[in-house]
Amino acid sequence: MEDPLSRRRVLAAGGVGAALSLAGCDSLRSQDAQGSDSADATVTVFADLDQEELESYQSELREQVQSGELSQQEAQTQARQKQVELMQASVESFEERAAENDDLEVTDKVAQSGVLLVEGTGDAIVGTLGYEEVHGLLAESEFEQYQQAGQSGGSNQTGGTGQSNQTGGSDGNETADGAETPEGTADSA
Repeated sequence: MEDPLSRRRVLAAGGVGAALSLAGCDSLRSQDAQGSDSADATVTVFADLDQEELESYQSELREQVQSGELSQQEAQTQARQKQVELMQASVESFEERAAENDDLEVTDKVAQSGVLLVEGTGDAIVGTLGYEEVHGLLAESEFEQYQQAGQSGGSNQTGGTGQSNQTGGSDGNETADGAETPEGTADSA
């Protein structure tokens, strides 16, 4: 029997709950005297790269490896570069959308990891879950771990929480940077 909840839906639901609790909002709370319906909050936003484009690129790399045009190591390097490129594009796209929303502000980011520190109203933050660039939300404190990993050139996985910046959608192998790659381009050496 298949589980009706996808990983993405579970993350989104968890993110909504986290964002609401961080913002101090709940369904039983009434608006304050000034009419504001949510307080400001700061959360860690995980960007989501274009999975279809990545899979298409990896398929091309597999063909090049099989035909002898590229070595396995060259394909791995190119796949990682493409992942970073796509993640940075997703971060830039999110920043553009946030700039158009007066209730959101990107205060810091680790672009190659696809992690942004975002401040805004609870409603605006929860609204980001509808953005195609957003993979999920976590507490503000998670950002520091990704920032430290980015400064030291380490992996994207956080310590102690079990959360990582993994992309879903393929049954491939996980690379050192936390993204998955289909068979044929993952580290196998």
